[in-house]
Amino acid sequence: MDRILTLAYTSDIVDYIINKFHLIEHYGYDSTKTLARYNTKKKFLKNYSAMETEHGAIEIAVWDQDKNLAVDMVNEVVQAIDDHNKDMILRDKRLVIDTFKNQVALKEENVTSLQDSILKLPASTPAETKMILDAKLTSAVNDLTETKQILEQNILSASTDFSTMHITEAAYPAIRKDRPKRSIIVIGATLGTFFFMLILAVISTNYKRLKSQIRNG
Repeated sequence: MDRILTLAYTSDIVDYIINKFHLIEHYGYDSTKTLARYNTKKKFLKNYSAMETEHGAIEIAVWDQDKNLAVDMVNEVVQAIDDHNKDMILRDKRLVIDTFKNQVALKEENVTSLQDSILKLPASTPAETKMILDAKLTSAVNDLTETKQILEQNILSASTDFSTMHITEAAYPAIRKDRPKRSIIVIGATLGTFFFMLILAVISTNYKRLKSQIRNG
């Protein structure tokens, strides 16, 4: 969960989305300007959210004037997170595979060495010694076989296509406009106008009073 949320905000994924959907131009910035990418990234992150829900899932949302474009961006973010997460898992698997390959090589050398030792035993070697060497060889062969099986399982696992995430609900376009909140804008404008007129009335009243005092004085 923490790794996926961390990946969701990495520069690799954010820059990938900006480039893929040409967001510098989409947001109206001039790509030749020095701060164009910085401003684009800042605006995208303001309209982008990846968070854990109360049900233990991860919700990814993108706000945009084009609701269908927002859906495409969410889907691409999910795929990019999955790809990055998969790469990290496969990198760990490759380290495990390399480790087991080294173990197989060492155990093959051990088996070969035991086989050579048994073949070179003189005819006068006590039966008990032969039995001990045969037991060691059998144990070494069994150990080698088990290690090879684990290696093959890891190789198969690393070569199999898989997804690191289970999508419980696909991205969908917003049913209604969510940003900006028109009601908040209207209320804010109304309150702003009211306070402006109130201040203007106070100033006008004081001005008339002061003017009257000057005239009478």
